[in-house]
Amino acid sequence: MPRKSGDKKSDIVATRLTPALKRIVEREAHSEGVDTSEWIRNLIIQELNRREVLSRKFSLGAEILEAEEEKEKSRDIVEKKRREMISRRSKSGGGR
Repeated sequence: MPRKSGDKKSDIVATRLTPALKRIVEREAHSEGVDTSEWIRNLIIQELNRREVLSRKFSLGAEILEAEEEKEKSRDIVEKKRREMISRRSKSGGGR
């Protein structure tokens, strides 16, 4: 199923492979349940991460991590507001 979030993949990088190498790449991609292009993209990202030249947002699974971080930030904001309201009530003597 296609991803609904993250950067759009619009740029193309082309490369030539021997037929034998192409079959191996396709076999490996198929064994992992992904398209060949996704498999190659993952290899590129892994190598760039290994070289430490990518920011965290490009890491594998970044969309999930970013979504979890956003949820965590939202929860923190809600919890902070809740504590502020409780503190104000207790200071004013009108708490439940």
